[in-house]
Amino acid sequence: MSILFSFDTEIYPIQAGILAPPLVCASIAQEAPGSERLLSAAQTRTWFRETLRKPDVQLTGTNLAYDLGIMCEGDPRLVDAVFSAAEADRVHDVTIREALLDIAQGLHGVDPETGHPLGDDEGARYPLALLVRRHLALDISADKHAPDA
Repeated sequence: MSILFSFDTEIYPIQAGILAPPLVCASIAQEAPGSERLLSAAQTRTWFRETLRKPDVQLTGTNLAYDLGIMCEGDPRLVDAVFSAAEADRVHDVTIREALLDIAQGLHGVDPETGHPLGDDEGARYPLALLVRRHLALDISADKHAPDA
């Protein structure tokens, strides 16, 4: 039986010439309430390295490729393990999944509630706030721009 973790990194601000800034911390969680943990950068590196070695562990997240890139930027020795986990179908991005579900229903890039395009200059976007609104009926959009975000 697989063990599923939600995984999200927090980094220093992106700056010109530094698209993968250093890791600050990460959050992990499993399905059970109370399983959420905030890890320091050092704890995250240890947890991530050990987790990739376990073939029964799967990772999910939003924009997960970026988080995986952050981890590899901090430790390039992880690149092979990250690609191996991806090839073994052990990493899952919920935003990509949502886009695929919309494609299957003929709704890609369209908010099914309003009929308005989801896109911006980069095309159809599936931010976490949209997924939370769709699946949990909560509005977290203000949290992204809050002073303590």
